[in-house]
Formats: sequence, C-alpha cells, structure tokens
Amino acid sequence: MEFTTANGQKTVLINAAPFKRISSLRREVMYAFKEAGITKELNDFHNLKITDIIDKLFDLILNLGISEGFELAVMDCLEGCIYDYRNKNIKITPQLFDDLPDAREDYYEIITKCCEVNLRPFLKSLGIVFSTQLQQLANASPKLE
Repeated sequence: MEFTTANGQKTVLINAAPFKRISSLRREVMYAFKEAGITKELNDFHNLKITDIIDKLFDLILNLGISEGFELAVMDCLEGCIYDYRNKNIKITPQLFDDLPDAREDYYEIITKCCEVNLRPFLKSLGIVFSTQLQQLANASPKLE
C-alpha cells in the first residue's frame, strides 16, 4: 500500500511483512482487545451505550499505545517499508523518527496503515468463519445515550 501522509508531503510504502512477524503483531492486538474488555462487552452488545463503546475504544488505543510488545511487533512489520523524504527512500525503523523528527507527525498514520495491511487478511478470514455472528452484530444497534 502506498499513501501520501495526511500532511501531504511524504509518500510511504507499506509492504506486507513475513507471516511470523504478522503473527506477533496479531497476537499483540488481540491481547490489547482482551485487556480493554472488548470481548466481554460484545456478549452484551445489544445493551451497550455509545459512551461504553467509545470508552472501550479509548482503552484499546491506550493499551496499544503503552504496549512495548505492540511497538516492537509493528516495527518488525515495518522493516521492509519505505518513507520517502526529499526523494530519498528511507527504511522505516525506530531510527527514522530520531533522524527525521518531522516524521514523528506521521508515526500513528504509518502504524495504522501497517496494521491495516498486515491484519486485514486475518480479519477477513475471521469474518468468513464467524459470518453469522458478525452479521448479528452488524444488525444490532447500540443504544444512543
């Protein structure tokens, strides 16, 4: 996946990582979902309020943000990816964000796209396996309060 960063100045190329690295990332994300309590809440989806959902999503984001394991897994997946800075293709590593402090503005966007590229196939296959359950969730609407 190639994209231009939100600030419109840099082009980033995200390639799919090897399976072993993706598996580490997948496990870290699944652990963060578990720690945020999202799996327990899905069992009672019909009774959830929108504020409960937002709280759980913030918990998930915080869990990922403070997880050293998640950061290491993402960086491993980014190893074969490129950040274009002034027509120089620079490998995306933690050092990039020290060498080019301006790249820090793109950090979360890069991580999000990395997760999208690497985890989408897993989520797609999971959706097929649990299509009936996911369809029920899609048809349910949380209480807006």
